[in-house]
Amino acid sequence: MTVLVESIPTMGKTYLSRRENCLDMDSNRYRKYFKEHYLLPPKERPKIRDGNDNPDWFENYKNEIVKQSKFFDVITVTAVASGDKSQFDAWLKKHNLDYRIALPEYNSIDGLLEIITLRARERGSTEQGIAFVREHLPLWLKGYQELDYPKISIKKGEYLEDALVRVGILK
Repeated sequence: MTVLVESIPTMGKTYLSRRENCLDMDSNRYRKYFKEHYLLPPKERPKIRDGNDNPDWFENYKNEIVKQSKFFDVITVTAVASGDKSQFDAWLKKHNLDYRIALPEYNSIDGLLEIITLRARERGSTEQGIAFVREHLPLWLKGYQELDYPKISIKKGEYLEDALVRVGILK
C-alpha cells in the first residue's frame, strides 16, 4: 500500500524524493499547465503556463497519483484531501492508498515561521515565495489540524524523512 504524505513547505518533501521508493508530487506542477501537458511525463512538460487555473487539474493530479502509486511506497502530495471527505476516503480505498498529514511540532507560530524562513532561504526560495508561505502558513496549519486523518509529528530538528523513519513508514 502506498502512503500519501501531505505537509507544509520546507519539511523535506522534495529532499525525500531522492530515495528510490519516494516521489514528490507537488500539485503546483499540475494547476496551470495547458490540459495536454498533463499527459506528458513531468520532465517533458514545457515550463509554459497559460496563467489560468485548469479546471481539470485536480482530477488529472489524482489520476497521476494513482498511476505513480504502482511504483512508489511513499508519495508526498499537496492539497489532495480537498473536497468531500467521504469521496476522498472512497478514492483512497478504491486505489489502496493510505493518507497521512505530517506537521511540525512548534511552541509558537513565530518560532515556526522563523524556522521555515531559514529553511526556505537555505534551499534558495525567492523572497516572494517565502512571503507567500509566511502569509498562508497559519491558515494551512489550521486546515490540516482540522482534517480527520492520521497525523505524523515532525519533531524539532527533524525533517520529513526522519519522522517517517521514526514512525516506521520508511526504513
